[in-house]
Amino acid sequence: SFVPYVTAGLTTPSELSDATSLHCAIDSSKVYCWGNGANGQIGNGTKLNYGSAQQVTGITNASHISTNGGASTACAVLSDGTVKCWGWYGPIGMLGTGTNTDSSVPVLINGVSGATQVTVGDTFVCALLSGGRVTCWRQNDYGQFGNGNTTSSATPF
Repeated sequence: SFVPYVTAGLTTPSELSDATSLHCAIDSSKVYCWGNGANGQIGNGTKLNYGSAQQVTGITNASHISTNGGASTACAVLSDGTVKCWGWYGPIGMLGTGTNTDSSVPVLINGVSGATQVTVGDTFVCALLSGGRVTCWRQNDYGQFGNGNTTSSATPF
């Protein structure tokens, strides 16, 4: 039988984001991830799997997190309204940096400010900005961005 247990390494988690094989939590404004790390999605500078919470490198002021196991990507909104993402880049640029490189540490998403939430989908990422605006990046084949077209973008539009 399955018995619930306390995830090692967390003391006072305030937010949790779960995906198929990647889990992240905010604990005292720091981000911790565990599970599948093959594409760097644990965020600690490695591409290893972890069965206990590992602190994500360089994030000490997180206010929101989102993960996607299928895309092997995680993103965090920081208290200053910026967004950082790590893990798999995807064929069009899941990390929003315009490059085709995985990152095992968080990278700043240029052009995003005033973010209050972020969501990582299977094929795209969107951030909710203060004032009710939304910015998205990566795949837009079906109009996921909601901007009236189907043009994809490796950086936030």
